[in-house]
Amino acid sequence: MQYVYPSRYNVRSLGQLQGLGQIDPKAIGMVVVAGGLLGAWMLWATLADRPSMFAGLGKAAPPTKGWAKQAPKKMSTRKKMPKSCFLDQKNRKYPVCAKSVRGRQRVSCKGTLAAYQRARQQKKQKLANKAIRIGKRNGCSWAAAH
Repeated sequence: MQYVYPSRYNVRSLGQLQGLGQIDPKAIGMVVVAGGLLGAWMLWATLADRPSMFAGLGKAAPPTKGWAKQAPKKMSTRKKMPKSCFLDQKNRKYPVCAKSVRGRQRVSCKGTLAAYQRARQQKKQKLANKAIRIGKRNGCSWAAAH
């Protein structure tokens, strides 16, 4: 009998945990749901019973992957950029444009999403709404859902 270790997969909802197969009560571990810890136990399931039960549960890359390398980090870099590249234009915070590429700054969907997420984390709803407007204006797929 072959067992699968589900905590290696990123389970995105509790609904995906239903019907995973047999649970071994002796096994102890963790299952991650949407980046958070669901519980201090582990699921075991047989591949023979459900060969496609983990279809689509692989670890997907986050939508902002790569933005850390593109984001302007130093204030000297940010001062060279136009104010329209920031949600907080006065303080040049929450950048939505990547660092200069051949002398041009363009709004990046990854940057806009990163700025939106950071504004939401810091309870700055006006800046989050501004990020959504900028995302919709530039055709970002994540902004269309809001």
